[in-house]
Amino acid sequence: MAVYAFYSAGGFAREIHAGFVHSIGMVDNGERGEVVFIDDAAESQGQVIRGSRVISYEEAKSIPGIKVNVAFADPKLRRKKVEMCAADGLETFSSFAPTSIIGDDVKIGHSAIFAHNSMVTSDAQIGDSFHCNIYAYVSHDCIVGDFVTFAPRASMNGRVKIEDDVYVGTGAIILPGKTDRYLTIGKGAIIGAGAVVTKDVEPGSVMVGAPAKPR
Repeated sequence: MAVYAFYSAGGFAREIHAGFVHSIGMVDNGERGEVVFIDDAAESQGQVIRGSRVISYEEAKSIPGIKVNVAFADPKLRRKKVEMCAADGLETFSSFAPTSIIGDDVKIGHSAIFAHNSMVTSDAQIGDSFHCNIYAYVSHDCIVGDFVTFAPRASMNGRVKIEDDVYVGTGAIILPGKTDRYLTIGKGAIIGAGAVVTKDVEPGSVMVGAPAKPR
């Protein structure tokens, strides 16, 4: 039996759990699988949440063929855990809620999470380990790097490029780029909740307000 593990038993992992269990992603070569949580906290291990066991990372490594999706929202922590899993030879999987929408000519990397009512419209390129939370969307002709997080209702309009390790907060809006030039969000930037991004963002910046300015 295939075993799928969400690394984290926190709130976001619990949110996406049901959507994954009820999606076609639960079927691996015609064989129905088990879903578990991995949690590093000893007090959580051994519990059963939403009908799924909570196990340690060490136990996860002992399960043949286990597939892991790291569900931490923090891009830096998620990258660290994904690299650890890769070093230990663990495979990854992507989770698409039944109500998520993936449009035409969209390329998505490994280990993505698309929550309920999230969307990529068309002609977009998404990197590895992307998190698209509830009601968040990526519009046409966009490029998203690796380990990017969209919090609920984050909105990315057309012709925007987001580099690696960016966090886009709840309700933030990234306005569209131009036909001949992407609006670019630099690596490791944080876009605050409710911010409205109207121009390029420097790497590592923290942007807040409408229009968004460095904090």
